[in-house]
Amino acid sequence: MIRFAVLLCLACAPYTTQVPSSDGRYAMGTVFEIEVRSDAPVNLDPFYRRVAELESVFSSFDQKSDLSRFNAHAGAGPQSVRNELGQLLHDSIRYAVLTDGAFDPTVAPLFDRSTNDGVPPYVGIQNLEVSDDLGRASLRDPRSRVDFGGIAKGVALDEVARMLKAQGIPNALLSFGQSSLHAMGKPNAGAGWRLLLRNTRGGFVGHVTLSGQALSVSDSAGIIDPRSGEKIGVNRIAAVVSETGALAEALSTALVVLGPRAGLALIETIPDVEALIIQDDGVRGSSRWAQVAHFRAQK
Repeated sequence: MIRFAVLLCLACAPYTTQVPSSDGRYAMGTVFEIEVRSDAPVNLDPFYRRVAELESVFSSFDQKSDLSRFNAHAGAGPQSVRNELGQLLHDSIRYAVLTDGAFDPTVAPLFDRSTNDGVPPYVGIQNLEVSDDLGRASLRDPRSRVDFGGIAKGVALDEVARMLKAQGIPNALLSFGQSSLHAMGKPNAGAGWRLLLRNTRGGFVGHVTLSGQALSVSDSAGIIDPRSGEKIGVNRIAAVVSETGALAEALSTALVVLGPRAGLALIETIPDVEALIIQDDGVRGSSRWAQVAHFRAQK
């Protein structure tokens, strides 16, 4: 999945007496950037170590990861899983149900095919089971496979935000590849963190100003509809603002699949979530998008 629809606009922040601490390191297939504003310098190493720990659980590319070991035992009955994996499997099922299958963590096998012959029975959350205590999980079919490419970065954002709050650090911007972000507090005396959103043609559709919110932006390049096996037939970008990065990521992926009509209808049913869908033929937002995201269209 190619996701590059956000450009950070930190240079527009006015002078502040807070001390900035920032770094960017490779994590989860992209660059993870942390920008902290506090009264004293902050050691960012513990936050990057925690993200590395989560990557060792959720990665589909590391054959030693917890997820890879779980996938390797598909069809072999319930397996013991660590809490982080059990929780994300559980949440992914919940988001798949919420989106009527437009977000589906079992979609990975569809990318391995050279032709589309429909959706095989081993794709779909009916193949995934998680125990009530989250300690055991299973894939029923040996051909099934879970991939967290559309949600793991959001989980990591939420975890780092939790850690920062626990240390009494309220102001920070966390960003994976400038497409999955968590905006905490504000960088200065203004309203929040100001971010530019790209349109489908490489220009800008406008900017948002966020504080205490997560933002995920997905585009149609590399996304397959889990319900049909088809690629998305139009240039489409979906931006979702919510309280958590995990929910924002799952929904932005789903909205690329669903499109403006069904996607925004879904958003209207979910509390504290707003969205913008951008296509070549125009831009459509949910009813409170402009108010909640402090969106200003590009003139």
